[in-house]
Amino acid sequence: MTADPAATHPAGLGPTHPPLPPVLPPSQGPTTQDDGQWARLSNTTGDPTAVIAHGVVNGPTTVTILPTDAAFQTTGDVVWVKVQIPAPAPGPTPAPQPAPKPAPQAEPAPVSTLPTTFDEGTYLVGSQIAPGTYQTPGTTTEFGGAWYRLSGTTGDYSEIIAIESVKGPATMTVLPTDHAVKFVGAGITWTKIS
Repeated sequence: MTADPAATHPAGLGPTHPPLPPVLPPSQGPTTQDDGQWARLSNTTGDPTAVIAHGVVNGPTTVTILPTDAAFQTTGDVVWVKVQIPAPAPGPTPAPQPAPKPAPQAEPAPVSTLPTTFDEGTYLVGSQIAPGTYQTPGTTTEFGGAWYRLSGTTGDYSEIIAIESVKGPATMTVLPTDHAVKFVGAGITWTKIS
């Protein structure tokens, strides 16, 4: 993912034409539990039915703005930065045919340089979070949290592949075919276990 430092957009209402590419706030996430909100709009009349999708910014957040959106509205202390989202990973490759004689030992697989612990936020699979199994001890606050596996980042409910509420200990698996994962809940930290 490559950010364009000259292409930042502060909170406010702005037309998306020319269309903005997918956006991501700076790598330093918001410092409060509810730092802002965003909305993709079909028009700028102020009519509540113009909201195509919306969300709260609690940590790193990715929103895909479509060319058909009339505007993107954001509130709070959030600066959005245009980024290039990497193409999805290619599908599995066919298994190699067995060699007639012993092959030399293969090089060990490269160790992932992606982080292994995550707090609240939305993370792109493959470039910000690795596929695998993650675990949390939960939270001791009265408010729990949730995890989402997503097929996209437009905020459309149809992109939710799976969702689960979290209060106590929990385990979830990120698949290589997931587009993104969203963790919600103050004080809930997820750690990769495999």
